[in-house]
Amino acid sequence: MCLLTLKQVDVLVTNGGYGTIQQSLRAGVPMIVSGNGQDKLHTGTLINYRGFGIYHALPQVTPGLLTETFDKIMGNATYKYVVSYLPVLWD
Repeated sequence: MCLLTLKQVDVLVTNGGYGTIQQSLRAGVPMIVSGNGQDKLHTGTLINYRGFGIYHALPQVTPGLLTETFDKIMGNATYKYVVSYLPVLWD
């Protein structure tokens, strides 16, 4: 995934792989994360705790849950605000 492309994204949807989460944070993009196994529970818990996005500890989400979560992030500017300072810290 190209970092330049991520800067054009409002919300990133991912299965919680570390590389994708890192790219999302570096680009300052809030995320929806679903998945379990490996370190996904730990990483997802941190995402929820820090307000970087919303993590669902599910192996697969339904279209309805994904839509509801997307609308929640888009309707709450706090998610974008919280991740907006991260690119500055990264460089």
